[in-house]
Amino acid sequence: MFWRKKRKTDPFANGRPEFTSGALTVKSVFAITGRGTVATGIVDYGRLVTGQPVTVTRYGQMVVAATIDGVEQFRATTDVAETGAEVGLLLRGVERSQVQPGDVITG
Repeated sequence: MFWRKKRKTDPFANGRPEFTSGALTVKSVFAITGRGTVATGIVDYGRLVTGQPVTVTRYGQMVVAATIDGVEQFRATTDVAETGAEVGLLLRGVERSQVQPGDVITG
């Protein structure tokens, strides 16, 4: 009946779920001398965390495996990139030529 409280069966009722993985579609790629390769884009889903191992895929095929060295959002360094955030990911062990716009970084 409409006046009774509904049970909390909604999985999001207790707040946001904790994602252990996430994905970012690469919008642009930069090489920073002495630091590494930075891939920018919007986080599609989940969360990406500094120190997290990730893979770069192109057309469903893995291109290279890397580790996130840093996350920057609006010129501020953070540790976590959440869904919908436009961020730059500093990738360790990746050359500029290995990442292209349109690639997907998943972790």
